[in-house]
Amino acid sequence: MKTKKDIAATLSRFTQIASYDEKLGKYYLVFSDKKRKGVYTLMLKEKQWSIHGRGLGYCDENETFLEEKELLQFLWIHRAAFRQSVLTLQETGS
Repeated sequence: MKTKKDIAATLSRFTQIASYDEKLGKYYLVFSDKKRKGVYTLMLKEKQWSIHGRGLGYCDENETFLEEKELLQFLWIHRAAFRQSVLTLQETGS
């Protein structure tokens, strides 16, 4: 992802590339949290974005709900890991 516009374009087709949890009714995508050595889960339900992190020795207490501007900033910081996850999903068709 070279720009925040690239991230926004990816988010605009999130429901086409993300996995879907029927029980919770959420689209989700998991990517590495390299700073804390775990994973983040990016979720979308009814036009509301949220993130949750977990790994060895930590688990965020709750989902963090983000407005689109905050989400773009968050994903920009984690763009390499986010991009890799998106590419992997596209390659595997999952």
